[in-house]
Amino acid sequence: MTFTDLKTYFQVNRDRFADLAWDDPHQLGPATLRAVRGSLQAFQRAEGAAGDRLLALAGQLGDADYAAATQLLVQEEAGHAEMLGRFMDQQGIERRPAHWLATVFRTLGRALGLVPLVRVILLAEVVATCIVPESRGLDCV
Repeated sequence: MTFTDLKTYFQVNRDRFADLAWDDPHQLGPATLRAVRGSLQAFQRAEGAAGDRLLALAGQLGDADYAAATQLLVQEEAGHAEMLGRFMDQQGIERRPAHWLATVFRTLGRALGLVPLVRVILLAEVVATCIVPESRGLDCV
């Protein structure tokens, strides 16, 4: 897979969540809210961590397709944070202005070069994916 392929992937998938049912009146029950509140707050806050640093490092590489793919990745992650925040708003889950997990990723992002930073971001994505493996058909054990 090339950086051009990645750029195309992100461009094609930009609108894949455009038809989410935001008018669905369903509310999570009290037990479910207690179980997921902290995780949702942490993930919503961490989705955009280290984006500025990643973009700066990608721009220094001198590969226009890599820089464009990275920009689209950062935009996608910001979209995830926005969608998750909107869901949280609908469920009455307060957004945190800061979270220690986002602080950790931001701190690591400032200290790392491009390759280690991408590894940290990928690790976070794998962890997030494996929290609900049955929803993606994955076996993360």
